[in-house]
Amino acid sequence: MRSRRGLAWLGAAIIGSSVAVTSAASAAGSSAQPQIYTGPSVVAQLGLIRETPAQAGVRMATPPPVGFNPLTATTAELTQYGIPVGPPAATPGYAAWAQAMSSAKTFLTDPGFASYPTLPAADASHVTQVLPQAGPGPSTIVNDTVWGGNVDRTLAPYSISYADWYVPPINFDNEGRNLSIWPGLGGGQNYNDPLLQGGSEGKETSGLVYDAWWEAYPQNAPNVLSNLAVHPGDHMFAWFGYQSPNAQFFIENETYGTYASFYYGPTQCACGSTEWIVERANRMAFWTGNLSLNNSTSYSVVYGWQSAGTPPHESHHLIDRYGNQIAYGGAWLNPPTYSSFPVTRTTAFDYGG
Repeated sequence: MRSRRGLAWLGAAIIGSSVAVTSAASAAGSSAQPQIYTGPSVVAQLGLIRETPAQAGVRMATPPPVGFNPLTATTAELTQYGIPVGPPAATPGYAAWAQAMSSAKTFLTDPGFASYPTLPAADASHVTQVLPQAGPGPSTIVNDTVWGGNVDRTLAPYSISYADWYVPPINFDNEGRNLSIWPGLGGGQNYNDPLLQGGSEGKETSGLVYDAWWEAYPQNAPNVLSNLAVHPGDHMFAWFGYQSPNAQFFIENETYGTYASFYYGPTQCACGSTEWIVERANRMAFWTGNLSLNNSTSYSVVYGWQSAGTPPHESHHLIDRYGNQIAYGGAWLNPPTYSSFPVTRTTAFDYGG
């Protein structure tokens, strides 16, 4: 029998959950407080508008008490404190979840919500594209003008998606390049079926800026978490879940143990797909070192916990408007679970979508 633990992950914590605006609490049984890096320069450099949680359309989770241990907590206790429910110990993806939860020591009661003055238009060229369903076999190649990575559809509907990765340094060449790395849940094909997504971003403005962000596309604009600071080399973890009528977002910088957990809704989500993606909003940045989306895991309402590479899936190859291949997902790693894959940046110049 497949585990159905994920079906009750949200529950009563959504109803009447309060917005925490006081001090952060230490979790995972450690009294040592890591340094909290704040990012006012991100707001200034990107020209963002600071928002309260209410203005951002979210409700903050309740911070866990000192000494709270996610690895021994019940599903109800995890739900109460906005901690993601993970797979059973024998399931692929458990080790990554357990590491992230053990690292999550500082809950950001003010993640520094900050919105763009105008909605970036880049996503529109992707979501209006008609994408083929994954056919028989392990992979169907899809040429995409915005995304590179992998998409699963065959085991829908989904209710949870997560992954971890290390932020690669990007090169600066005054071409306005950027690189977003994220897992996602849902398709974003219309307003009533949003794509729940978030992760890390590196972009060129007056210099290089790295940040964490989230979005329920197309219902809102990308929203930067300016107090969840991100640096090259940081280990990131992002988890998104949906149980009608609310979504939960959990984004963590594992390197510093800082995380944001909040609820968005009420909203609808058909959750017919789950994604693990590198994306560009303008021209894709060149990066140095390895870039791999690790422990890519989802929860199918019907089929239970799944590693991203085991069911038939779409391999999205990022191309520009002239058909140059810019980035693509490489061969799956970690057999037999096939939950991780590298993303390769080609040497082609990106001429945009």
